[in-house]
Amino acid sequence: MSQYIVDVTTENFQQQLLEASLSQPVLAAFYVKGHAPCDQLLTTLESLAGQYQGRFVLAKIDCDAQSMLAAQFQIQSVPTLYLIDQGRPVDGLAGPQTAESVSALLDKHLPEPVDPDLEAGLALFDQEQYGEAITKLTLAAQNAADPHPVNIVLAQALIEENRLDEADAKLATIPMAYQDAAFKQAQAELQLKKEAADTPEVRALSEALAQNPEDDGLRLKLAVQLHAAGRNEEALEGLLAILTKDLQFQNGEAKKTCLDILAALGQGNALAAKYRRQLFSLLY
Repeated sequence: MSQYIVDVTTENFQQQLLEASLSQPVLAAFYVKGHAPCDQLLTTLESLAGQYQGRFVLAKIDCDAQSMLAAQFQIQSVPTLYLIDQGRPVDGLAGPQTAESVSALLDKHLPEPVDPDLEAGLALFDQEQYGEAITKLTLAAQNAADPHPVNIVLAQALIEENRLDEADAKLATIPMAYQDAAFKQAQAELQLKKEAADTPEVRALSEALAQNPEDDGLRLKLAVQLHAAGRNEEALEGLLAILTKDLQFQNGEAKKTCLDILAALGQGNALAAKYRRQLFSLLY
């Protein structure tokens, strides 16, 4: 029998039904063996218990063998279902049911399932392991019905990792209705990081390049400094501009720098994927 399914008797009623419902909802199914509607419904319920993966426990109660429990719950007909939460019935169904009708009952009361990627990502974020948190939170956002709250946390992790261009792009996707205190805090932190990322080296090289726009040596030095400041998209744009003209610029140093930045961003990174495609189109 599945770990999510129990047979309830007068002996284990207190533990398996009442006490168990304090930690997760219990669906009590009152039935009679050999009764076709009951047999059909039990098959459906056992399948649902597996599909819901522990979001509820199915407690089967044989009314013939456990007549005292049937009387205690005032069962008038079978099959009968009661959803028990925090030690008391909160809803129920009587008579033959479909998988859809039982799912509707469960979904009305059961808490939303927790995405393991989201759970892991938030834990890693709290532990200040931002690089690993980004990987998990990216997956969680992709799978979430409502990705915006996840994307705000993801942007915060990107800011902590100094991946400012990506954080900026992520925050730009957040609709007005989701721009809460956490969003505003992330925006403020991003602005402070951007100001800090405008280093004297970046400013000096930017000014020199503005005066000598054809100097790809300056452009390469600026790309290195931009990457160090977390301004990776600007860095990659500059490197691609160099490589479009000369793939072997400075004995391949521009290409190596570009590949190093892409590697640092990681395989699952959207920014890296965009510029990796552009680089490969030049290489091949």
